[in-house]
Amino acid sequence: MDFSGEFFTYSVIWSFFSSVFIISYLVSTIPMYKLAIKAGVANPWLAFVPFLQFIVFLNIINRSAIFILVLLIPLIGTLVWLYFQYEFLNSFGVDPVLSIIAVLFNPIYFILLIYLAFSDNVRYVGYHNYS
Repeated sequence: MDFSGEFFTYSVIWSFFSSVFIISYLVSTIPMYKLAIKAGVANPWLAFVPFLQFIVFLNIINRSAIFILVLLIPLIGTLVWLYFQYEFLNSFGVDPVLSIIAVLFNPIYFILLIYLAFSDNVRYVGYHNYS
C-alpha cells in the first residue's frame, strides 16, 4: 500500500489549520497587548499567555480575576462574556450601539479590536483597581 498521497494530504490539511490557528492567535493577542499598554495595565505581556490574557481583559474592565469562574457556568457564562466584551469596548470610548453590533458579530469585534489597538485617536476612558 502506498500512503504517500494520504500523508501529503494530511500534512497539507494540518499545515492549513495550524497556520489559521497561529494567525488567529496573533490577531487576538497583539491587539490585547497594545490595548493593555493603553490602559496602563501593570503586566501587559500577560496578553501573550493563553489563559492569563483573561486576567488582562478583566483588569481592563475593572473586574477581579475571580470572574473567570463565572465564565465557566454554562449559558450564564456566555451571557456574562458578551456583557464583558461590551464593557471592554466601552472602556475605550466606543459608541454603545457599535459595541452591541460588534459583540453580536464576532468579525466586526476583531476588526474593531485591531482598530482600537493601533489607532492613535483611541484612549482608555475606564479605570481599573487591579494594577
